[in-house]
Amino acid sequence: KNGQKIAVYDLGGGTFDVSILDVNDGNFQVVAMGGNEFLGGNDIDDLLLRHVLIKICHALNIYKDIPKQRKKRNHRSTCKDDIRQICNVLQINMQSNTFISFQENVQNAKIKASTTDDTDVEIEVELEITLRSNEKTMYKNTMKLNIINDIEHVIEPIVQETIQIVHDVISNGSKKDGTT
Repeated sequence: KNGQKIAVYDLGGGTFDVSILDVNDGNFQVVAMGGNEFLGGNDIDDLLLRHVLIKICHALNIYKDIPKQRKKRNHRSTCKDDIRQICNVLQINMQSNTFISFQENVQNAKIKASTTDDTDVEIEVELEITLRSNEKTMYKNTMKLNIINDIEHVIEPIVQETIQIVHDVISNGSKKDGTT
């Protein structure tokens, strides 16, 4: 329709972008745009990975040297540092095939959570870890994540940040074209 405004919300792998487009006679004009080049879907994957690793530590009664869950979104490097720290505590080789498969399972659970009506998603966990006895062991478990309590709660700071950016871009676009 003529005079229609469209918001394009793009939370890609490494960046977040939002654009406000004005549509007239099939032509699109960018009215406003913004985003965060340091915020993306990879951050969601990292937050969920850290969350699951912390849950594994708690299941193994390991609390020392494990970072606390954070309410506020922290910088990408801090989350990655937390993941490295947990892997060091459990002596998990982050380059191993089992760890890479584990990461993929966490990502797949995120995807499933966005397409299911169920309240829980399952993650198959199979990681070679080293416990206090310095013996390597294969940790195998099927972990349930509650979509609201685990997934939505963990990613909420990122979602809130994107919503604030959308509001800012809409406000800037309204000022440019004289609408409110």
